[in-house]
Amino acid sequence: MITVQITQAKFDALVDFTYNEGAHAFEISTLQKTINAEQPVSEHLFTEWDLAGQPPTYSQGLYDRRVAEYNLFSGGD
Repeated sequence: MITVQITQAKFDALVDFTYNEGAHAFEISTLQKTINAEQPVSEHLFTEWDLAGQPPTYSQGLYDRRVAEYNLFSGGD
């Protein structure tokens, strides 16, 4: 789904995100569209995916996971 060149760290972060959220969610995400448009990726594009359960409610665990993915994506750590 990514049509531009990305680093291994970015790829790894996106694999983790997609494994957790699902391929369809990533396919329709603003995150994917922003990357393919070669625009700057903000932390919010990751952390907006922090809901779980029925009805969906905020999950601190998911928020923390998204921050970790963003940090890997943006800095390779």
